[in-house]
Amino acid sequence: MAPLSPKKRVSEGYTLMPAMSKTVVTALVLGLALSAWACRQTEPEPEPEPVSGAVDVAILVTVDGLVPADLRMFGGDVEMPALERVASMGRAWDDAWTAIPMTRPAVATYLTGLAPDRHGVRDDLFSPLSSEPATLATAFAGAGYRTAAFPDSSFLGALSGLHRGFDVVADPLWPATDATRWQPDIRLPDEVAQDFGSWLDTLAEDDRYFAWVHLSGPLVLQMWDLGSEIGLSQDMKRKRAKRPDNSAAQPPGPEDLDAALGSILDHLERRGDLARALIVVAGTQADATGGAEDLAGPGFSIAPGAIRVPVVFGWAGAGKIRAEDEPVWAPDVTATIARAAGLQLAEDAEGVSLLESVPSDRIIIAWSWATLDQMGWRAQRTARAGEILRVEGLEDWTRNLDDPAMEVVEADAARLAEALVSRAEPAAPAVPIDLIRPILEARGLTLNPVPSEGRLFGDPVTRREVSRKLLGARSMIRRQRARPVVRLFEEARVLDPENLGVNLDEGQMVTSRNATRATRLLGRTLELYPTNLELLHWYAHATWGESWQVSEAIIELILPYKPQDSDLLYDLACTRSRSGNLDQSEEFLRRSIDAGFTKFGHMESDPDLRNLREEGRLSKIISEYR
Repeated sequence: MAPLSPKKRVSEGYTLMPAMSKTVVTALVLGLALSAWACRQTEPEPEPEPVSGAVDVAILVTVDGLVPADLRMFGGDVEMPALERVASMGRAWDDAWTAIPMTRPAVATYLTGLAPDRHGVRDDLFSPLSSEPATLATAFAGAGYRTAAFPDSSFLGALSGLHRGFDVVADPLWPATDATRWQPDIRLPDEVAQDFGSWLDTLAEDDRYFAWVHLSGPLVLQMWDLGSEIGLSQDMKRKRAKRPDNSAAQPPGPEDLDAALGSILDHLERRGDLARALIVVAGTQADATGGAEDLAGPGFSIAPGAIRVPVVFGWAGAGKIRAEDEPVWAPDVTATIARAAGLQLAEDAEGVSLLESVPSDRIIIAWSWATLDQMGWRAQRTARAGEILRVEGLEDWTRNLDDPAMEVVEADAARLAEALVSRAEPAAPAVPIDLIRPILEARGLTLNPVPSEGRLFGDPVTRREVSRKLLGARSMIRRQRARPVVRLFEEARVLDPENLGVNLDEGQMVTSRNATRATRLLGRTLELYPTNLELLHWYAHATWGESWQVSEAIIELILPYKPQDSDLLYDLACTRSRSGNLDQSEEFLRRSIDAGFTKFGHMESDPDLRNLREEGRLSKIISEYR
C-alpha cells in the first residue's frame, strides 16, 4: 500500500536546499553549459514553418501572492526594482482581475486564454489541464520557437497537465498526497533564475523562444505567517526561534522574487535579447489571508483583495498599450502574447489584447470552487463591469466599488446576474452515488448527502474563523506540530461539524497512527459526502488493515475518474499482489511509477508486495526504473 507517513523531505518546513532540483527532475545534459543542471526533456515535435510575428522572444512570469497595494510602484512600501524596470518598458496595472485565485487554475488560464469554467482546472491538486486546449507553449512550439518552463511549485509539476508544448521543464517535487498536500514544495527563486539562464546558454544566437517562469514565494509566506499566528502560542514561538533546524525555515518573499526577476532580466540583457523581448509579469492571486471578516486561504475568497492582482507589461516594440484605468482580465495577458507573436489559440479563448482598448462596461468574471470542494460550502463567483461588482455564492450582493454607499442601478445588477447565469458551473469528478452506496451501506454507513451545490453555512465571522483554523492546522501539519493541529481541528469542528476539509485532513493525519479512529471519522464524513473521490480514497486507506478487499473495491471505483493517480495505481498493484494476480500487479506498479510513484525503498519493504517480490519481479522492475 502507498505509505501513509512519507519520509521527511529535504524541503521540510520550507528549508529549501540548493540541490533539490537535481533530485526532483529527470537529468538531461543540455550541452556543456548545462552539465550541472537537471531538467526534463520532452519528445521533440516537428518544426513547421514559422508564423510571421513581431515578437522573437516572449517571457511570461506568473507570481503568487503579490498584493498590489503593498508595492512601492503602486504606493506601498515594498520595493521591487526589477518589476519597476519591466514597468518602465511598458505599463503596469494594479487592479487586473485574476480568473480564479488559486495557483494551478490561474496559471492554466494564463497559458490557454480560457476562463476556468472552460479549461476545467478547478484546484491546485486534483484537476489537471486536459490534453485538448491549445496553450501558448503548443502554439509557440508549432511556430518553431524554442520553449521552456520553470515553475517553482509542486502544484505546477508533471501532474498539472501544464507542460504540453515545452521542450524543457525544470520543476520541483511531486506534491504530497497526505494532509500536507495543500502546502506546496517550492524551489528557491534564485535557483529558478539560474536554471533559466543556463537554458538560455544552450540556445543559438538566432533562436526565437518562449519561456514561462512561476514564482510562488510571497503566497507561501502569507500562509506561513498566518499559520504561525493561528497555530503557535507565544511560548511555542519562542521555543521554535531557538531551534537551529528552524532558523532558515521561512519561505522567500517579494524581495526574493524580485531578485530572481532581476536575474532573469540580466540574463536576457547579457544575451542581447532584452530590447526585443516581450515580458509580462502577472499575478495569480493577491491577499489569500483575507480581510477582517473574509475567508482565509488560497481560493477561499473572491473579495477584491484576493482577485485584484498586478499585471506588468514590458515590450519595446509595443504600439498603443491599453490605458491604466481600463479593466484588465487574466485572459487578456494570453491574448496579448499570442497577438504579438501572430499565434492562434483556442476558438473560445476570450481575452482581448492589451494593445487594444475595451469597452468600459465589459463584464469580467472570477470563480472559486474551493469553498465547495474543500469545505462543503457553496462555490463562489463574481462579475464586474466597470466599478459595479456582483458576488454570488456564500452570500449574494451587488456593490459599487467607487462608493459602496451608492445605490446600484437595477439594470446593471441584472446584467451582471445574467452574465453569471450564462456561464456553466462544471461539477467536480465524483463516483456516482448508486455505485458507491452498496459498499458504504454494507459498512454500516447511513448516507445523508449534502446537496451537490454545497451548504449555506454560518455568518461571515464564523466562516472566517473556520477557514483560519483549517489553514492554521494545515500549516502545523506541515511543520509536524501534532498538538496544535488536533486543537485547531477540534475548534473548527465545534463551529462546523460537517466541514469536509476539517474532517478529511484530520482523518488523513491519524490514518497511520490510529486506523480505527480514522475509519470512524472518515466514515461519518462519507455519510455526508459519499461521492467525494479524495474522501473515498482515504477511507480505503483507513480500512485497509481491516479488509483490503473492500479497499480494493473502492479504489477500483475511483480510478476511472483519476486514471493517472500514482497512489491509486500503486494501491491496486498491492491488492493484486496480495490476491496472487502478479501480472496485473506488475502492470499497475509500472503504471504507478510512470505516473510518478518512485518511492522504491518503500516498495522493497512493503508487505503488500511480498508475492511480487518473492517471484523476483519487483527487483527487476525497480532496477529498470532506477
